[in-house]
Formats: sequence, structure tokens, C-alpha cells
Amino acid sequence: FILVHLLLFIIIFKVDAQKISPRILNNTWPAQWIGPADERVRDYGVHHFRRTFYVNQVPQKLLIHLSADNRYKFFVNGQQVSDGPARGDLANWYFETVDIAPYLKNGKNILAALVWNMGVHAPIAQFSSETAFILQADESSADSLNTNQQWKWKRSCAYSPTSLDNGERMKAYFAIGANDEVNFKEYDWGWETLDFNDTSWTSPMIIAHGQPDGYGSDNRWTLKPRTIPPMEHTVQRPGKIVRQTGLTGKL
Repeated sequence: FILVHLLLFIIIFKVDAQKISPRILNNTWPAQWIGPADERVRDYGVHHFRRTFYVNQVPQKLLIHLSADNRYKFFVNGQQVSDGPARGDLANWYFETVDIAPYLKNGKNILAALVWNMGVHAPIAQFSSETAFILQADESSADSLNTNQQWKWKRSCAYSPTSLDNGERMKAYFAIGANDEVNFKEYDWGWETLDFNDTSWTSPMIIAHGQPDGYGSDNRWTLKPRTIPPMEHTVQRPGKIVRQTGLTGKL
């Protein structure tokens, strides 16, 4: 039963993936890969990208396709709606497809992405060209959302790599990479929300147009639709606390 259920889930996912517009699957994307404006493109870094836009009437459907190097989390009006990409290699760089219409509202809206590159501290399994993010609308009528210099960028000063000596401490081969340490005094709280003031942010660097399979001799990432379902995100509340020591007050 479990195997049949899993196969059915994968088949349904693949059918949904086939709804992607042929212009996205078969042609150079109008959207451009964008990256840090300071050009430290292969170093460790965590980056914020934002784009505000207006909607006169919320559509029934608005598909977008997005990816990043190394990884990303994507927000619409402050709500996380996607993360990825599914791990591949530079010749098979996967993108996610998301319908953002349910998260839009009439008037001003905000798209925001958290993108990070672990650089030399990345896991062994992580392929990478350089720090970058791309978002492409499925229909040409929504191409104003595509990543380009209309977007804004800021490097986060809150993050730093930690646990850099795991292999040495364990005296063993260590393949999972480093961890992150976050200084909340430096964190840009609310950066993904509409009310955040981004006037000090700058335009990102333009890298190249998105390219599907078979396009571009200088292509850094060969974009292909994600082939596995996304990870499930479900809030899990802790159970009843049986005992506690060294703490005061109500938890």
C-alpha cells in the first residue's frame, strides 16, 4: 500500500509539472539570474532579494518558476511558499513551480527570497557555479515579475559559518558541511514583509538569462523542472512537559 501510494503521488506530481508553458521548457527565459552586487560570488554569504509590485485584481492562477545557487527560501507577502532547489548538478539544475495567486492581494504586494551560498563550507554533495537567484513567470503577461535589476538586493551581516572543524574534531571524513550562526542584533527583522523599508538596498548584479536544456554555450545552470515532490512543512507542537530543572517561570 505504501509503495502504491508513493508511486501515485509521484505520477500526480509529474503530471502537474507538465503544465509548465512550452516557452519556459523550450526557450531562453526572459528572466535573468541575479546575484550579489559586490561580486563576491563564490564566497560564503546569505542574501536578501525583494520585489514590490501592484495587482489590480488577484488572478485565479499565477505560476512562477524559481531556483537558486546554492539554496533559497521564497516568500509572498511575508508568507513562505517555496524552498529549494532540489539538489542536482550544473547540467541538471532544478527549478520549482509555484502558484502564488492564493497569497496575493489587491494593491501592493511583495516577493522576497532568502538565498545562501555555503561557499567552501558547503556539503560535499552540493554543486555550485556562483551565488544566484532566478524567478520566471509562466505566462508572458506576468513577465514584469521576472528577476532583473528591478529587484533589490542586500547581503545579510547577521550570518557567519560555524562548526568549521568538525572533521578535525571527529578525526573522520565529514561530508555535511558547516553550520550557520546568526547574530540577531544584525538581523533585518521583517525584511520579507511589505512594510519593511528597503530604500537603502541596491540593485543586484545581472549574471545571465535562464537557459533550459540545450541552450547557451556559456550556460552556468541548465534548468530543468523538479522531478520529485517538495518537502512537507507541517507545524509540530511539543507535547506536555514532564519535568524541568534550572528554569523558572511558565514555559
